[in-house]
Amino acid sequence: MMVRTAVVVRLAVVALVAILAAVAAAAPADAVRPDVDVVTIELVGHEGTRFIVNDRPYAGPVVLTAHRDGVALTERASIEQYLQGIAEMPFLWNEEALAAQAVAARTYLARRLLGGRSGDAARYGYDICATSVCQVYRGTQLVEADHGERWEAAVESTAGEVVLYDGRPIEAVYTSMVGSRSRANQDVWASNPVPYLQPVDSPEVGVAPYAEWTITITAQQFVEILRAGGLDVGGELETIIVNDPPEGSGRTQITAVTTRGTDLI
Repeated sequence: MMVRTAVVVRLAVVALVAILAAVAAAAPADAVRPDVDVVTIELVGHEGTRFIVNDRPYAGPVVLTAHRDGVALTERASIEQYLQGIAEMPFLWNEEALAAQAVAARTYLARRLLGGRSGDAARYGYDICATSVCQVYRGTQLVEADHGERWEAAVESTAGEVVLYDGRPIEAVYTSMVGSRSRANQDVWASNPVPYLQPVDSPEVGVAPYAEWTITITAQQFVEILRAGGLDVGGELETIIVNDPPEGSGRTQITAVTTRGTDLI
């Protein structure tokens, strides 16, 4: 089975300059007409060929597709090839930790594939994105670099292994650290409780470098952050009220009181 990852979906950030320039000259984003079919170019290299994108090597095949808002660049890869490019854990960590990460990444991918393409994935023609919005994917540079053989071994030793619940791949969400305790899915996404996504202790304080951190921002910066996320509270911020329900009882809610009224975030 082949999976297509979205490596980048913008025009002038790819090292394949000549090819991108040719595509842009033939059909720039603002010149594609509704009655013109989408233009696609697929690059297939000989064994050992590497396509360089943002200074990172990818084995390909690489597909460039012209859209009205730019050029989508995707890579076709087998599931195991894709997993070998996952950059979510230092390769010098314990072998069992690497194996667990490989199973989690494979399970996350399986869940995405079962759900089918939607949103940008359907629009640009990929199965999973290559950033932290999905899973961080960096192509062949990982297993071809120092200590890459340890990650390659973890992927190979767990080949075909996924975690199931009620016969389906679990929602294998993971993070680099959660402080001293993880959170319930209903407290994060306001969804129905899921048995395998409930809080557990995580002894990171004093071990993980970012288990505890603070950041200081002004009221105006807070408002700008909300606006960047699509929440325009309007007016000048006067008061912030945080409603943090008990664990397992739902999402934390923030009430922002401004000169124009009250907004629930």
